[in-house]
Amino acid sequence: MLIQGVRRALFSLLCVGLFSGALQAEYRLWKAANGGFSAEAEFVGLKDANTVTLKMKAGGFLKDIPLGVLSTSDQQFIRTATGGGASVADAAPVAKAPTKGAAAALEKEALTTDTAKEAAGLYRIFLAEPGISSDDRIAATARQPYWEDLAAKNFVRLGTKWVPFEDAQKLRKQAAKLIQQSAELLRLNQDQMAHAKLKEASAIDPGGISADFIIGVVYALALRNYSKSSEHFEIALRRDPGNVALLNNLALTEIRTGEPRGAIMHWRKALSISTDQAVVHNIGRLIDQAGRGSVRNVPKSSIAELTAVYSDLLASGKVKGADKARGWQYMLVPIKSPEELEAQEETANSAPPEPGPDDQKLPGVIAGSGTGFVVAKNYILTNRHVAAEGIAFQIQDPVDRNKFHVATRKAVSTEADLAILHCPTLEAPPLSIEPKLPGRGTDVMLFGFPVSDMLGSSLKATRGALVSPPDPKINGMMLYDATSNPGNSGGPLCNAQGAVIGIHCAGMRFSSNYAAGLPIDTAMAFMKANIPDFEAQAPGTAVLPWPEVDQKVSPSTVLILIRMRTYNLGLAQRVGKDFLEDRWCNTCNGFGKVKCPVNNCGQGTVPSIQVRNLGDRVESVPIRVPCNNCGGDGAVTCRACGGGKLDSTIGR
Repeated sequence: MLIQGVRRALFSLLCVGLFSGALQAEYRLWKAANGGFSAEAEFVGLKDANTVTLKMKAGGFLKDIPLGVLSTSDQQFIRTATGGGASVADAAPVAKAPTKGAAAALEKEALTTDTAKEAAGLYRIFLAEPGISSDDRIAATARQPYWEDLAAKNFVRLGTKWVPFEDAQKLRKQAAKLIQQSAELLRLNQDQMAHAKLKEASAIDPGGISADFIIGVVYALALRNYSKSSEHFEIALRRDPGNVALLNNLALTEIRTGEPRGAIMHWRKALSISTDQAVVHNIGRLIDQAGRGSVRNVPKSSIAELTAVYSDLLASGKVKGADKARGWQYMLVPIKSPEELEAQEETANSAPPEPGPDDQKLPGVIAGSGTGFVVAKNYILTNRHVAAEGIAFQIQDPVDRNKFHVATRKAVSTEADLAILHCPTLEAPPLSIEPKLPGRGTDVMLFGFPVSDMLGSSLKATRGALVSPPDPKINGMMLYDATSNPGNSGGPLCNAQGAVIGIHCAGMRFSSNYAAGLPIDTAMAFMKANIPDFEAQAPGTAVLPWPEVDQKVSPSTVLILIRMRTYNLGLAQRVGKDFLEDRWCNTCNGFGKVKCPVNNCGQGTVPSIQVRNLGDRVESVPIRVPCNNCGGDGAVTCRACGGGKLDSTIGR
């Protein structure tokens, strides 16, 4: 009932509360513009800017209908009902989303962005391409006003819905407060009440992962219900498919529920994104526990495959082997407090706390990555969207890839997608800069650290040509056809002299191969204002073979690991000093008992026969009697832990 109440409240809030002036309950005849249908229904509200929700008189069920298919009089009725609000887009007919070709892929990509401004930017970049087909151009041109309208009204994505930023922030703050309250309830052992608040938070913020992440951790580490834990980690993972912490945590629950193949798949995907020590530890622990027989049903071929991956990782020197004194290691995700959401813009433009030199003392957890390049001694230029929300940054040394430096945010531009990091221990030389942009068709090389399941984690260099000069319609960015992927953001775009001519900002992840970046000249004033005694390194004149351009640029191009804040979830005293460590016995999952192994024992009883003397005859009646092995309990003491509940192999 609680969940139904939450859903009803959420539906009311999104469909009516966010769009002012909804009409009182009234049944009327609704018609399609083409005369294809008519029905008596009550106007409930707008599901989003393009969809009206009606309550049908016949049956009383709710139905979502595209706004554009309704008659002119019906659209006028909605305009009046909502006061002509911004969310109706003045009830103007909106072109349908493209359904085929590159334009359909463009729309699919736009729907995954966080803000309508990003989506509108994708459409501008797409329409600036000279080589798209006429059908794609017609479809995209018709659809573009829809996104431009939402962008002008500062709409953002909330799950699958698009709402004004202010309304989304209200809901996110509401969800954050519920999460904060749940942490205190967990500390006070009020699991049921905490769970209800977390479920409500997940419904209110359908794009957030924090609530379902916490529910997953509670089920796994406090309640040891790994099936339920998996359900919530999967919900969060659908919302953030590339989240390493969620991939790792889901894999751990799959080990517990007897699905090692799924665990191995998720760990491999996690490693393709980031070589995290916790993931490596868990893989090493699985290899060890499978060898001991503590974890069963793991195919020998899978263990052999994992062992090869594990051995290669150790040989690279990037990570340490599994710590046999530790249990399974769950990972954290960043969780924002209501106060941090309140001060989101201020936080982006303020310096984060100065961390200590020891990586283990850095605040927060790794929540993403990007690319940057050295422009002055100890200073790195990157994108605003890479650096804005991090509280600390780790910079991979471009020469010694096993070494990481600590960096802090120096400045974030309020005008362009630019930011500067300060890294006092980085010795990489600054790259030369060519402020004069070459002409269209000039060959270029793009450097960066793309995040990909298939590409690995090393620096990548791709070649292409300038497609178009900076265009005001796409926020002053230029286009080029060098291949890029998420993670390339902030990487240098260089000419054949090895000088930087631009900074990469955005890639197109559909059939188009174009990418967009800002000319380096755009960043000159920003760098001079925020880097002491800044002087750009003069470019050379000699044209270099492309492998030599790579050799010149790669020692000054860096991988940036972004750390974001977390806070205490109230579980530390419930499951040990480090609540992210799962030390429960692998055999009994920490309950101290296992199901009685006697055949036919069901809940402590076994089948038997009772003989009854009925005078003239004897009757055999099947009955069930207490099991001698378990004494009627249906469970026996776990031999692996001796009933101690904790994994007795830890430390061996």
